[in-house]
Amino acid sequence: MYRLAITGVLVIAGCGRVGYESVESTDPTDPDPVQITGCEALAPIEGTRVDISPADAAQLPAIAAAAQPGDTLVLASGTYPLSEPVVLSAQGMSLRSASGNPSDVVLDADWGITVVDVEADGVTVAEVTLTRGDVLLRAGSGAPSNSLAVHRVRFVDAINAALRVNSVDGAADDGVVACSRFVQTDAGRETGCQLGDESTMGIQAQAVRGWRITANRFDGYYCAGNTTARAIVADRGSRDVEIDRNIIRDSFIGIQLGLSETAEGDERVYADPPACAAGGFVDFAGGTVCSNIVFRSSAVEPRVDTGIAVWQGCDVTFVHNTVASPTDVPTFSSIEWRFGNTTNIEVINNMVSGELRARDGDVADDTANIVLDDPDAAFVDLQGGDLHLTADNPAIDVAVPGTGCVNDIDLEPRGSAPDVGADER
Repeated sequence: MYRLAITGVLVIAGCGRVGYESVESTDPTDPDPVQITGCEALAPIEGTRVDISPADAAQLPAIAAAAQPGDTLVLASGTYPLSEPVVLSAQGMSLRSASGNPSDVVLDADWGITVVDVEADGVTVAEVTLTRGDVLLRAGSGAPSNSLAVHRVRFVDAINAALRVNSVDGAADDGVVACSRFVQTDAGRETGCQLGDESTMGIQAQAVRGWRITANRFDGYYCAGNTTARAIVADRGSRDVEIDRNIIRDSFIGIQLGLSETAEGDERVYADPPACAAGGFVDFAGGTVCSNIVFRSSAVEPRVDTGIAVWQGCDVTFVHNTVASPTDVPTFSSIEWRFGNTTNIEVINNMVSGELRARDGDVADDTANIVLDDPDAAFVDLQGGDLHLTADNPAIDVAVPGTGCVNDIDLEPRGSAPDVGADER
């Protein structure tokens, strides 16, 4: 390990062709060949570079603890076994691989601990793999960690959550998770679901504000008991979260906003509460879910309960999403909205294969959505993960324009006669 002062610019390579495409994969933890692309480069890095090799793995937590504001920890290719978390506690510091390939650097906790803990503002974690931890990346647990940037990180196998953010005191707001890969493998599911009491999650955002979750892939967030596994969940007073251009495959619940019908005492209290709460309790407020694909790839396993849901919230828009399962393979709901105190919900221009479901007395603006009769015929290859529209898909040119969801899953602009769902043919 050595330190090198640098003033040059590090540009993160883009993810390739704009959009998403089917490609061959040699990654044994990558069961789905669909790749989301169109990622922008990270901001240039200037400051002190700290080069680290796998031989330094035992010292990595201490090296991180000694980092100064703005330092960049650059990890050489290899596996880094960890017996204690890597705590990133210097403002503006970064952790990334030397090669720029996320699979080249593996931080492995062997199921014992949190892998990386963020305890400073402006931290970046990029182009590494985090695996086999209770939580793989955590923020907001002990110190301010606002403006966290997570870019092209591979999260493989967690007990409770791959990424957990808790901002109940307003200390972990305005983060971005982009171009990352969240996977629960068969082996990881067996261990993680057992130790995590059937509650494995990809992103768990509690009491957060101003986050964006964009252009990520999620696979296999389900357990045998099918109880609380979710790819993305935001609750406990979270607000103003944008979720766009993600692909979610085989998760018990894909995206869930809000959980509790009534206050449980651990929700965030704002000095400027959302107007839609009208002075009362709200578990989630003011978010948009746009141009996401949530799908089930198999008629056998896993059971998929709900694609996209809001349970207790207000001012939420679900627009131009595609939620699909193979023909004659039921799910409980494709999109659902729940509880009578959930208000101002818009469900617009979504293409689904199952129910658009109102639960427990809730009402939503349900406009220009399409429920497919034959999902397998509507897409290029539903079970293979290519949910681009076929030429005779009934969604073409029939969506309501001007919804604010201006780009599709491939970053292609929507025109005056847009298509329903996530893809613009």
